[in-house]
Amino acid sequence: EESGLEVEEIKPIQVVTNPDKAGVYVLFIGYVCKAKSSQVTISKEHSTHKWVTKEEFLKLESGKFLQSLVEDCTTKEI
Repeated sequence: EESGLEVEEIKPIQVVTNPDKAGVYVLFIGYVCKAKSSQVTISKEHSTHKWVTKEEFLKLESGKFLQSLVEDCTTKEI
């Protein structure tokens, strides 16, 4: 939604729920899909974007959920 990408073949591959710092449970759902094009239109919430490989992403600072999601996207049969 925030990328402006049109996608197809959307499949959920991970569902995780955890309490936040206030004790409120947050639900994270990770999806895999195919983009119809590589043209990104970012929302007002972002200032830039970058396409990266799995290896490049895993070197970036990110949460455990995102690290696990990227691993699952590239290792599970989907």
